[in-house]
Amino acid sequence: MSAFWNKFKLSKEEKEKDQEEEKETSDVSARPEKKTGEEKKDSRKGNDDKKISKDEKKDEKKDKKKDKKSKKVKKKKKKSFPKEKALLIERTVIRPKVSEAAMRQQTLNKYVFFVDMGATKNEVAKAVEAMYGVHVRKVNIQIYSQTTHRFKGFKGKKKGYKKAIVSLNAGETVDIFSE
Repeated sequence: MSAFWNKFKLSKEEKEKDQEEEKETSDVSARPEKKTGEEKKDSRKGNDDKKISKDEKKDEKKDKKKDKKSKKVKKKKKKSFPKEKALLIERTVIRPKVSEAAMRQQTLNKYVFFVDMGATKNEVAKAVEAMYGVHVRKVNIQIYSQTTHRFKGFKGKKKGYKKAIVSLNAGETVDIFSE
């Protein structure tokens, strides 16, 4: 099962490339430069010679806002590549749940997966469709909160998790144990 999941995980090199691409897309030159202490003082002193009316000040502020908006660089929308699907799968679906109860549900065409605590039903559905190439009919989510236990005077915590029960269309199956 580990070989199957490894093909959806990105290597360190691919993650570094993605981070470099994100840095390149965000334009640093669009940010306004910070003024030094002397420049700030000079800009304050310059108003003594001229008296500017309130309307002119408002106009100047509007012009500055327009300049800032025009300098912002539009981010390019990324196309849907298998790499993005792999990221979606890696972020949402942790692993399938293998238990007797989960195996009984497979006869009803329902499959159980442990998912990320921040994953939504739509994300889980997209990830399962991308991973197994099936059509998801319905997703039910159960959240198990963290619990504390005591054993021989020691306190312990059992980690909370989120479980997704994915219902597939009739006639479709998922082979969880394939590699």
